[in-house]
Amino acid sequence: MSTRPTPVDPPALPRSAAFAQGMIASAGPTLYVGGQNGIDSSGVQG
Repeated sequence: MSTRPTPVDPPALPRSAAFAQGMIASAGPTLYVGGQNGIDSSGVQG
């Protein structure tokens, strides 16, 4: 079992080089969801 968290980036959400949409911790497992910025369908922050 890995002790490093696994990033979660659903294909329907915009990808970011700075963060993942969520992370799965191996102990549990537990999903931690990141705070999202409000963006429109073209990816422009509003």
